[in-house]
Amino acid sequence: MCGRYQLTSAVEAMSRLFRFAERPNLTPRWNVCPGQACPVVIAGPNGTALVLMNWGLHPAWMRTAPNAPGQSGRPMINARAETAHEKPSFRSALKSRRALIPADAYYEWREEALGPKTPFAIHRSDGQMLALAGLWELWSGPDGGDAWLSFCLMTISPNAEAGQIHDRMPVLIEPDDHGAWLSPQTPAADVLSLLRTAPDSMLNTTEVSPILNRAGQDGPEFAARLYATG
Repeated sequence: MCGRYQLTSAVEAMSRLFRFAERPNLTPRWNVCPGQACPVVIAGPNGTALVLMNWGLHPAWMRTAPNAPGQSGRPMINARAETAHEKPSFRSALKSRRALIPADAYYEWREEALGPKTPFAIHRSDGQMLALAGLWELWSGPDGGDAWLSFCLMTISPNAEAGQIHDRMPVLIEPDDHGAWLSPQTPAADVLSLLRTAPDSMLNTTEVSPILNRAGQDGPEFAARLYATG
């Protein structure tokens, strides 16, 4: 499961990598959590577009509104790459509504023999941003109103580096494959071929402070303490 990530790069750097025209005023975020609105890259009508979406996929066919009172079950923040094409919640989006989620690192927790789990930031060894593979949906109310954009991240078995911490990792899409992943016209077989584990040499891990366990906290003060593990 991937349930937290970091996005601190300037929007100009994101635009160069993901080739979108929008220039929103994005605040650096060191602790992006499920349920929050996040920048997501999709194939728009006039090329690649950056759109804010809620993390936690809400399929268009669901009758209940997102966050409706009494709604049961956990938000669908992840989809398993190995089975997404079979699952009613994901298969339609996998065919034609694929996304890239910009991130500078994602977080994962390692089980310890004694004591609490240890959190790590996992990032590219070459310093580039991560492009996390995702799926997106647009839900509308019965009258056509109450539009709700949402997304989930795709996960897969980990490579050697990430596997030292957790038994799953996000699917990472390389820059040369961004267009194929986003395009609704990409053949299904080619889409599935992109759902692969990242090479062992791609990632580095950095232990971070247990302050990361506080899901609702963020900002410069939080960031200053995040990498202070001593």
